[in-house]
Amino acid sequence: MSIQFQPEPNTPRPIPKFRNSKSVSTAKVQAMLEAFDDRVDRLTAVATEHTELAVKLRVLESDMAELRKILKEVAGIVARAQRSDWLTAPELAAELKVSREQIIRLVQAGRIRGYRLDPDSPKSHMRFDRQEVYEDLRSVT
Repeated sequence: MSIQFQPEPNTPRPIPKFRNSKSVSTAKVQAMLEAFDDRVDRLTAVATEHTELAVKLRVLESDMAELRKILKEVAGIVARAQRSDWLTAPELAAELKVSREQIIRLVQAGRIRGYRLDPDSPKSHMRFDRQEVYEDLRSVT
């Protein structure tokens, strides 16, 4: 019983070497061309895979840059939320010695910044960051 060696499927066929160029037959040339075609196909597949990976890497780098921007914004929002200087409209009105309606008019005119607890509802309660309100009022005058 003889055991025959079978090459792995992805292993290219060896290119036959010829000792005497006069003894080259059509079958040998055909075998040589097939082995060459196999190698070209493998190299093409590898090049395509590398190109696709390079494109995916560029997309990932772009996504990471966008995520860094979002993370920076979220960190700012969290830092503001952790401050204890948040005021309601009546509290801010009392501090500035104006009416609650005047505070609302200032927000609507864009002169001070206010944050709605429910951004989708125009009737939701607002909160004001004391530091931002004073910055806004200084920049108006």
